[in-house]
Amino acid sequence: MQQILQSLRDKDPSRPIVLLNECAFLGGLATTLGARGLHPDAIIGVGVVPLLLTSKDLAPFGPGLPPPTTPEERETYAGMHKQNQVVMAGLKAEFERVLAMLGEAKPELPGNVFDAVILKADRFLQMCVPSLEYPRSDAPDSVRFTGGLPRGHRYRGKEAQLPSWWQTVIANPEKKRIIAVAQGTVQLDYSHLVIPTLTALADEEDVITVAVLGKHGATLPADFVVPKNGYVGDYIPFDDILEHVDAFVTNGGYGGFQHAMAHGVPVVVGGATEDKPEVAARAQWAGVGVNLKTDKPSPEQVKTAVREVLDHPKYKARAVEIEKEMQTYDPIQIIADSVDELAKAAK
Repeated sequence: MQQILQSLRDKDPSRPIVLLNECAFLGGLATTLGARGLHPDAIIGVGVVPLLLTSKDLAPFGPGLPPPTTPEERETYAGMHKQNQVVMAGLKAEFERVLAMLGEAKPELPGNVFDAVILKADRFLQMCVPSLEYPRSDAPDSVRFTGGLPRGHRYRGKEAQLPSWWQTVIANPEKKRIIAVAQGTVQLDYSHLVIPTLTALADEEDVITVAVLGKHGATLPADFVVPKNGYVGDYIPFDDILEHVDAFVTNGGYGGFQHAMAHGVPVVVGGATEDKPEVAARAQWAGVGVNLKTDKPSPEQVKTAVREVLDHPKYKARAVEIEKEMQTYDPIQIIADSVDELAKAAK
């Protein structure tokens, strides 16, 4: 980072430098907190996962617990925060020790390391609409929402790259309900979610199931027989498939979830790693889907959740509301305006 900053200063010493720091990247935190060396004129944090900011209004980030609704839940969450501070104390102390080595005079993190990325930025831009994030009465004014990327801002596959069965499915002459299922591009053990979903919906006469495997050339295990109402594609861009589906079974990746909302598609979410429990909890809290609360659901659990979403119009209606809310935002312009505003203030 110091090399890049030096290169930019050498090219034009008068030109302001604004650093965009993705929320899970901690490499820029030393510079943010005042380590020796060059510093940008302003720092913008960018939230590409559910908002990581600790709040007295919520449980700690991680287990996927919704906002409290009773005094007892609030008390429980407060106790969890205290325990979390104990658990994270060693990491925080080590991080502050390293900061001291790098020249920070009084290295003290506000909260945990991820809080610091948010709180120490001049502005933090969360890449979603407000309706998909829990309210926080103690969030600073520097935290802003940009909306998620609307449809059309992402890669779309060429017709020749789509599966041979593509036209048959999207034509859908019998007007069946189309369900897509995907586990993203990292979790490729299809026994977790893809196979249970294909199995769960095999006997649903009003349903077509489309499984997206997330990787070019990927296949299901040779001993798995795809049901007659199932179709499998190795890699299909979300923007191609989601405009045709009635529900999306997902493992809770934030990108896939945002894709679904951009198309007004309700979700069934089964995820247990990284930020996925938090995505699943937000989906249910926002009223756009069902949280399976596991990354390895049984076919019966999947079937029950999918039927819940299909048979109750409230999920689709709420997803469409979120879609319309997203359309009121121009996230790229919001980011560009923030850069210009902070750069102008630095001159």
